[in-house]
Amino acid sequence: MPLMRASRAQFRVAGLTLATLVAAVLLMALPATVFAWGEVFVPASSWNGVDVYSNSPAPVPWDAEGDSGWGVRWQCVELPQRFYNQKGWVGATHWPVDYAYQMYDVAPGLGLTRQDNGSISALGWGDLVIWLGERATPTTFDTGGHVAVVTAVNGSSVTIVEQNGLAAERGTRTIALTGGTLSDGRGEIRGVIKCPGSAPPSTPTVTIELSGLTAGALKLGQVVTASGTVTPVSLAGTRVVLSVQMKTGTTWVKVKTTSASSRPVGKYRWKYAPAVKGAYRMRAQVAATATHAAATTKWLAFTVEQPAAPPTLLTGGPLRGRFAVRPGTIWTGAGVTVFHYIGPSPGKGGSIRWSEWTASEAHGVGTLWINDCVPDTARGTWHGYRATIDASRVRDGRYTRMTVRFRENGEPRTWKSVLSKTLWGGKWVAVWETDS
Repeated sequence: MPLMRASRAQFRVAGLTLATLVAAVLLMALPATVFAWGEVFVPASSWNGVDVYSNSPAPVPWDAEGDSGWGVRWQCVELPQRFYNQKGWVGATHWPVDYAYQMYDVAPGLGLTRQDNGSISALGWGDLVIWLGERATPTTFDTGGHVAVVTAVNGSSVTIVEQNGLAAERGTRTIALTGGTLSDGRGEIRGVIKCPGSAPPSTPTVTIELSGLTAGALKLGQVVTASGTVTPVSLAGTRVVLSVQMKTGTTWVKVKTTSASSRPVGKYRWKYAPAVKGAYRMRAQVAATATHAAATTKWLAFTVEQPAAPPTLLTGGPLRGRFAVRPGTIWTGAGVTVFHYIGPSPGKGGSIRWSEWTASEAHGVGTLWINDCVPDTARGTWHGYRATIDASRVRDGRYTRMTVRFRENGEPRTWKSVLSKTLWGGKWVAVWETDS
């Protein structure tokens, strides 16, 4: 049955002046894009429906387009007739209508329910939006009306697909839903025909990123953080399953599986501390449910390395010197006789307290003891001063610079020491050379 014939005929006899004006307005309104008649504007896979075709530029006369088996190619009515028939919801390939607006009238006879515009209580995938056109302009519909299919509803924004619309929109656009009323500024909407089938399961997207890595690796004892998102936002709160595998020979073996919530806005975050060094990989998954399909990320690989041994610090001169990590006492000076050191007082506690000990620097506090050598070293008095100790410039696993800062009689003092060597007992030994 011819569809939209009367509306197109009426449009043609409106006169040369109107036709010329409309053509001019269209040329100004649309971008200079070439569209192929019969081109797929919206593929079926993108909305779980059927292909949406271009009707621009339409053949002349309009009925030269021929019948696709579900209506005249590629008129607006052809799309829902093909869609509902192929889904098995309506047995007829051609509804008993001449114009798009009449689909709203015949819907009950085809076993379909409808809701008048202004009283729309629910709207979802597969519903049909029916326009009752009253006037013909480049951006509105004529007396034949129009029909489109709903593909998604996000709050007040309704996404539709359509044929024989504005070519520049490539078969899809959004219209507004406010308080049960649909509007688009292009014509009066009669209402919606409700989809008799169930919406297909949504296909979520889950992402994953790993942080805490340096060049794809981290040291044993450190933590890698997995984070990502689950979309659409309607799936916020979905549990994300995170799997960790370790490579043993040529086989990947599961070492950890956990789940993280994507509340409240679809984002998740999880921290993992590997127990042993080796090659690892991690991925995120969302399990399938009755409302959405499963989704899985790619595996992200990373390496866990044995951490380098911490740097050491020389603890004293030839008689007491050794290299140690976080020593409680440091004897400064290069000679046999000790005039000053950092650490506990003779016979008492008070070791150096280290706040930081890294691969590049160390920081600590302690007491600097200085012998006044009165009347001599053996009988001199030791005087204690609160001091800070900073070690730096690691070479061959050893700190080679040390700075001691303290106050003596209210005046700030700074001693800088350099790791050096001296000949002792026929051997070269490490010592601190201090500018004190």
